[in-house]
Amino acid sequence: MNTLIHLALAALAASYLIQWLASYYSPPQQKPAPNKTQAIKAALASTWRPITFSAIVTLVGLVVLTASSNSPELRGIQATITVGIPLVWLLSLTLWPLLLFLLPLPTPRDNLNHPTATRANRLEQLVSNHP
Repeated sequence: MNTLIHLALAALAASYLIQWLASYYSPPQQKPAPNKTQAIKAALASTWRPITFSAIVTLVGLVVLTASSNSPELRGIQATITVGIPLVWLLSLTLWPLLLFLLPLPTPRDNLNHPTATRANRLEQLVSNHP
């Protein structure tokens, strides 16, 4: 039963991390930030609302499911996951930016200097302009 709880919370944390990294490495239609700190701030500014909304919707759904459940075993699992969701949300808005700042990952500007960046940009333009 504990494995199910850990898997559910890990899946939620992974989805928040993917959204974070996507926002960090591909800023929406603007110039990449000149340094890592500004890129992290821009990623946080664009992802905190979707992550918060996702956490609220998931939390409300699990609270309703827990309240309507007849099985004590499922109710315990659902209640534990319901308590874990705010923790995952808080860590997603604090731990991911901190790790991104501390780890030596390339910045979005570094990606533009990569030899494959122009090919990837051309492919992205081709796919987005195709009807």
